[in-house]
Amino acid sequence: MEMLPAVGPPATPAVHKRVDRGVVRRFSTVQILVVLLLWLGAWPFVLQLPYGGLIEILLVTAVMLSAVVAVGVRVRTLVLAIAIVAPASTCRWINYMRPDLIPMEFHAVGAGAILAFVGVQFLRFILRAPCVDAAVVSAGLSVYLMMGLFWAFVYLILAELVPGSFTFVAGPAGRQMIGLDAVYYSFVTLSTIGYGDIIPASYPARMLSVLEATTGLFYVTVLLARLVSLYSNEIAHSAPLRSRSRSRRPTLARNYGTARGGDDLMVEMNRTNEDHAPS
Repeated sequence: MEMLPAVGPPATPAVHKRVDRGVVRRFSTVQILVVLLLWLGAWPFVLQLPYGGLIEILLVTAVMLSAVVAVGVRVRTLVLAIAIVAPASTCRWINYMRPDLIPMEFHAVGAGAILAFVGVQFLRFILRAPCVDAAVVSAGLSVYLMMGLFWAFVYLILAELVPGSFTFVAGPAGRQMIGLDAVYYSFVTLSTIGYGDIIPASYPARMLSVLEATTGLFYVTVLLARLVSLYSNEIAHSAPLRSRSRSRRPTLARNYGTARGGDDLMVEMNRTNEDHAPS
């Protein structure tokens, strides 16, 4: 008696897994870009509200969770992201409830670590991308914003470790740098605008400012070169396909000659020219 093979559920092709990862990556990069823009745009106005500090912490937590989702395609990367985000978020919430237990510097170190980790993962994604799409552009913009935030946390830590590292031209004497001041100074330095209202006074602050401005210029240059290269390669690869499909399209003369024969086509063309010839 012949045994029939067991019939089971069809195996999922490997292409489906790659497509699913691409969908997750595309959703995650766009999501974290929107969250970063929302956080940076709403931060100055949220702090003016009665519960502004609580809302600001919720936005920070949303940014960190979005970062975990963005890089959590692989299990190992997801575990590393959670291991960095969990202590940083915990320190931030404890600092909000009991500032005397955990200083703000612990949260700054954790936040800078997660920004650096996610930024490196996004850079790897950009460099390995086969073409330019919304995911690649969103990742590039997100890395630029995360660079500015990373250096802001570095300046906050420096201001606590080395008092007097930054001098404020306007405002009361002895003013200390806070979160918004650090973010403002960081993005002004990263974009090489330099308004001059916050001046790096110590040597570490000056060297860090120069390093941030240099990395910002290098990043924009490399990112533009990478995007142009991907777009050029995409056009170069698609041009032979377009010319091949164009050559396969039947022309009017070919169809007409096939239907009526080559001699009939020539007779018809001569007759048409004689009718339209000027008298």
